Amino acid sequence: TTMTADGKIVIVGGGPVGSLAALYASHYHDNVEVYEFVAFVLPKELSYPYIQPTDFSLDERQNPAGASPLLQKSINFTLSERGIRALEKSGRTDLLRAIMRTAIPMHGRMVHGRSVSGKLQETFHQYDVHGNSLYSLDRKALNIALRQELDATPNVKMFFHHKLIRADMNTRKVWFEQREDSSTSTSPSTTPPPPKEVPFDFLIGADGAHSTTRQQIMRYTPLDYQQQYADTVWCELRIPPTEKTNSFRLRPNYLHIWPGGEYMFCAFPCPDQSFNCILFAPASRLDALKSSPPATLFDFFDTHFPGVCPDLISQSSLSQQFYQSPHLPLIGIKCSPHHLGSAAVIIGDAAHAMFPF
Repeated sequence: TTMTADGKIVIVGGGPVGSLAALYASHYHDNVEVYEFVAFVLPKELSYPYIQPTDFSLDERQNPAGASPLLQKSINFTLSERGIRALEKSGRTDLLRAIMRTAIPMHGRMVHGRSVSGKLQETFHQYDVHGNSLYSLDRKALNIALRQELDATPNVKMFFHHKLIRADMNTRKVWFEQREDSSTSTSPSTTPPPPKEVPFDFLIGADGAHSTTRQQIMRYTPLDYQQQYADTVWCELRIPPTEKTNSFRLRPNYLHIWPGGEYMFCAFPCPDQSFNCILFAPASRLDALKSSPPATLFDFFDTHFPGVCPDLISQSSLSQQFYQSPHLPLIGIKCSPHHLGSAAVIIGDAAHAMFPF
């Protein structure tokens, strides 16, 4: 593209991918705008300029009511050397340093199981023969650090409660539906504002697997597209710190895995000494468990994930978490091409969503 430095970059999606893209764009262009559908209000009590490991907890009881989905729990990031380089090349050395303060190195996989004699056992599998590690990174810490960096960047503007509804790639204009902020409004408006027209010189779609930007690009160019739902859903659970010493219940520098054939349970270490855990299973199996009494759930865990309950998660906590947590689908996306000439591009899950396993 021959776009000049004063050309406008419009980014749809203010998650980690869109935020990092905005930081990259801010080095080369004077006018960068990020449009995000959900609100993302930084908690006032957080330290500035960057979040510290003690500033947050994965315990939802300590999260403010109505917190943005960008601050809620979800599958942990596993940051590799490639991800570290992407952050490093943004030119924000303080940002990378702050993010790595909350990251926990995982030197390999610790696979848990039960021996033939019935004894609990674990086996270590190193990630890399050269000693490189992956890093467990909480999404809240990453989102907050990126948002604080964007707030401190004068040529980047962020707009929330904006949902992309249409794009004209020929005239290079997009239209956003403006949603009312229910957290600040005292009375809902009866007449919604008209769609907001925004011109752009280059459009970046970082709006996730169900990308509207991708749908709009498909109106202007032949685009091969494949969407696949896995016959697997995931449920998030949590292993809390020990009650007496507030420390990890498992060794923290590993990704802990309980393989169970068509089931899998993973535990990622977190800065508050807890483990963010993900249960993967066929949807039919989890549906059956959700309609069964707790005793069936406890037997299921004892059979497939030995040592988890009640040693790491009490029966009462497991029951509460499992029945209250949503069971969510996994989607895979492939498409080609990822761009429309020099007008638009899609990145992240919008271009290539992958199953975590």
